[in-house]
Amino acid sequence: MKKFSEFLTPDSIKASLDPSEFQGEVKIKQVEYILININEENAEEIERIIGQISEIVSTHGAVMGEVCSSLITGYFGMLEGDTKGAVHRSKLTQELLSSLGNKARIIHGSCSARVGSFGGGNSWRFCAILPGFSTLLGKLLNLPFGSASEA
Repeated sequence: MKKFSEFLTPDSIKASLDPSEFQGEVKIKQVEYILININEENAEEIERIIGQISEIVSTHGAVMGEVCSSLITGYFGMLEGDTKGAVHRSKLTQELLSSLGNKARIIHGSCSARVGSFGGGNSWRFCAILPGFSTLLGKLLNLPFGSASEA
C-alpha cells in the first residue's frame, strides 16, 4: 500500500497545513461521480481494498474524494481543466468492477454539483456536494455486491 505522501507533492502537503489555502469560492460544476461501497464482511481487507481503489482511481486521472468507513467517492471534473466525461467514468467503473468483483458495489453518474472548500475556522475540506446524495446512497445500498448501476 502506498503512503499518503506518495499521492501528493511536497508543495500540496505544505499548502494543506495552511487552512487559508482551502478557503475559496464554491462553484457549480458538471462532475462525473462514482460511489463505491466495500463489502464489510471481511473488515481486515477494507484497508487493502481502499488502497486498490485509490490506485485504480488515480490511474484513470480521477480524484478520490471522501473515504467514510466502507464508502468511497471518486470524481472527474472537480479540478480546473479536467474535462473527462462519461466515457472515462464508464471505463473506470468497469475496471473497478473487474478488479474488485463481489467485494464492492458501485453507483455512478453525472450531475451539477457544488464544488469547493467547505468548513470553517481551521477545518476546511475540498469536496463535491452531490444533489440527492441520500437517494443515490439508498440506490447503492440496494445493489448486490459485484454490480454497478448508472444513476
